[in-house]
Amino acid sequence: MTEFHGMDAIVEEAGWNLMNRWAEPQEIAASVAFLVSGARSYYTGQVLCPNGGDPIVGI
Repeated sequence: MTEFHGMDAIVEEAGWNLMNRWAEPQEIAASVAFLVSGARSYYTGQVLCPNGGDPIVGI
């Protein structure tokens, strides 16, 4: 993505979400850890989006 669009475009796109930044790897890892754990046992048919409020979810 960076090679194709350039770093300026990547930084600009990060500013479009509500957090104004890209996720840290640990933030995504925590979501994955939850989803593979027993703590998610009562979740059914949910869409969980660890995306910082990015407005293009589902597109």
